[in-house]
Amino acid sequence: MYNISIETLLPTLKPRDIVVMGNMRSHHVKIVRGILEERGAKVMYFPTYSFDLNPVEKMWFKIKALLRGWKVRNLDLLPNEVRMALTSVSQMDCLRWFGASAYC
Repeated sequence: MYNISIETLLPTLKPRDIVVMGNMRSHHVKIVRGILEERGAKVMYFPTYSFDLNPVEKMWFKIKALLRGWKVRNLDLLPNEVRMALTSVSQMDCLRWFGASAYC
């Protein structure tokens, strides 16, 4: 994935190229779309972020739930507790999370 300014992109565009952009406000400005479409490019946007489809978010949900349940309140103990929480993530967890996502 690249972060390219429009000044860098425009000279390289050919008709029927597809420009995929994130959902920053500046990407949705009509003039940006207009300039790209004038060059014959098709403009597409990434879908809005869906944390429920991201397997990493599911992993962090599990880790945070464990840490809350363990009620770790000492900052010195936290690194070890985080390590223990991370080791609790199993291969089966990962398979299920990816299976429930849009990636598989």
